Amino acid sequence: MKSYIRGILLVGAASLIAVAANAAKDSADASKAQAAVAKTALENAQRPYVYVSGVVHLLLDSDGGFPFVEYIVANHGQTPAIVLEARDDFFIIEGTEVAMPGTVSQDHILFRAPIIGPGESVEAKAFNIGIDYANWGKSVPVAYASLQLIGRDEDSRAAEARFDLKYDLFFRVVVRYRGPFTSGHETSACWRYNKREDFFESAGSETNYEK
Repeated sequence: MKSYIRGILLVGAASLIAVAANAAKDSADASKAQAAVAKTALENAQRPYVYVSGVVHLLLDSDGGFPFVEYIVANHGQTPAIVLEARDDFFIIEGTEVAMPGTVSQDHILFRAPIIGPGESVEAKAFNIGIDYANWGKSVPVAYASLQLIGRDEDSRAAEARFDLKYDLFFRVVVRYRGPFTSGHETSACWRYNKREDFFESAGSETNYEK
């Protein structure tokens, strides 16, 4: 009888130990999960957030009459943004698939000053509309053949773009960057030129994102 009771006690003790071990494991797993959530939250709170805005009208350079747009790159995060790569370009295409732009030149503001502090912004210009002006009219791609840039009286810098209705004019900016504690960030902004209203509007979610 005593052996029987001793056996029951031993089984009970083993069960209690197993329950305690499982509880300890669950507690440890919960602590790890909470630590991971806290780490992610801290990183998200302390990372830079770069956004591109400000593209409204197609403008004309006062010197040579070349078209360009102005845009703003701002850091709305709490830590500096270190720009690793900046791209911008115009596209005149049939359809809505806007490719990855080409990299900016070495005289671009984001190439010369690649660090944007918290709450800071920089103003940039993009002149390259993809046309070889030196050979204008000689070897213009078919999509550009009907493009005309007409100055508007109310603003000497503004231009109205006219071209074949089956094509659309897009402008896209992509900025890849990192923060002091985080990496792998990318923001993309893309606009489509509204021919009827003469201004740039958002081109949609596929080319407008932040990660």
